[in-house]
Amino acid sequence: MSIVSDAALANATATLTGTQTLTNKTLTSPTLTTPALGTPASGVATNLTGTAASLTAGNVTTNANLTGHVTSVGNAAVLGSFTVAQLSTALSDATLSGNNSGDQTNITGNAATVTTNANLTGHVTSVGNAAVLGSFTVAQLSTALSDATLSGSNTGDEAAASLTVSGVVELATIAETDTGTDATRAVTPAGLAGSALQTKVNGIEALADVTDAVNIASVIDAQTAKATPVGADKLGLVDSEASNALKEVSLTALFAAMGGGGGGPNSISMTKITATGAGTWTKPTGFVFGIAIFTGAGGGGKKDSAGDSGSGGGAGGTKIIAVNTADVAATEAVSIGTGGNDGGGNGGSTTFDTIAGTLTAPGGNGGSNDNVGSYVDGGTGGAPTGVGLNIPGGQGNGGSGAGAISAGGSSVWGGGTSTDGAAKTVGAYGSGGLGSSDGVDVHSPGANGVFMMLELSTV
Repeated sequence: MSIVSDAALANATATLTGTQTLTNKTLTSPTLTTPALGTPASGVATNLTGTAASLTAGNVTTNANLTGHVTSVGNAAVLGSFTVAQLSTALSDATLSGNNSGDQTNITGNAATVTTNANLTGHVTSVGNAAVLGSFTVAQLSTALSDATLSGSNTGDEAAASLTVSGVVELATIAETDTGTDATRAVTPAGLAGSALQTKVNGIEALADVTDAVNIASVIDAQTAKATPVGADKLGLVDSEASNALKEVSLTALFAAMGGGGGGPNSISMTKITATGAGTWTKPTGFVFGIAIFTGAGGGGKKDSAGDSGSGGGAGGTKIIAVNTADVAATEAVSIGTGGNDGGGNGGSTTFDTIAGTLTAPGGNGGSNDNVGSYVDGGTGGAPTGVGLNIPGGQGNGGSGAGAISAGGSSVWGGGTSTDGAAKTVGAYGSGGLGSSDGVDVHSPGANGVFMMLELSTV
């Protein structure tokens, strides 16, 4: 190998072949032909050209500064500006149309997991993907609903209940039930049970459980008498123009209707007939109105010779009827029934004649026995029919037991014959007689009937 001096290299272009060692030499624009450069420690390859085959790049830095659909500063690239059509052309698995702000009607393919963090407010609120109902009015909700209509406070938009429409109804309180004027609320069983109305019903039921005799005769008889009636006082009235319904009438209205001038009666009297058999009632002078009360006789009791008691007699029935002056003649026949004998005789009827015909209060049936020691029913009471207020007599007690006494039936005037041993006291008008056994011989006849007329007259 030849050695080239530094001076020669400095002034001439040398062509080096083979393997050359250059130490501390400066090459100006050298031309290297297929050199094997090894691994350079550094270098600037700004003007290199050609194709680098089998080149391995480490950290590559580019400063493309892209513009258009994709922009970049240094190596940081972001989407730039492009149209829906340009993006649709670029996509290989979807087609976009419109402004694509939410009308992706033609998007196809499968969305895997979609995450939205809308943080909605208003009628629906959300935090992340967790959505709940927000705040809205009844009117807004009614507009949104497709199968219902809401209104008002919407405690229920059903129609209010009425006599002809089913719907929502409020329950009445006990106070509202007591008032009794509310036509829109419903009464419950519990509300009725605690109300004043239930108390009244209980009182009516209790009175209904008492016999007619106690209801009418005993109650009236126990009242304090009024010596001087006034026009505002009231009487019971059987309304012949309303199917004989029981009503009340003031004395003022009563006498005004009968031509008395409405100033009250000038005379109030009462006729009482107790003698059995035929009798006569005489119309008082100026008679305008009267209330007739008459009762049939009681049936007699009977004894039983076999040792057991016979049964008591039934009481006579009672008829109460109002009569005007035009209903009766100057005198009318009255017949008072006689009590049935103590052998179980039937009581006689009490009758009262009017222009329209004879009115009858039947007597009670007598008691009975069988003389073999068996139980027998008491005599049944008389049962009036037809116009007026008709009150049946009470049935006598049945006979049973040696030494027993069977009471007679009660009439409207009171109970039957009573006894304290051998002595006997006849009972109230029309009551039944006692039944007894042979060993206690206190069987008795029934009480006679009675006729009474309360008369109101003017002069």
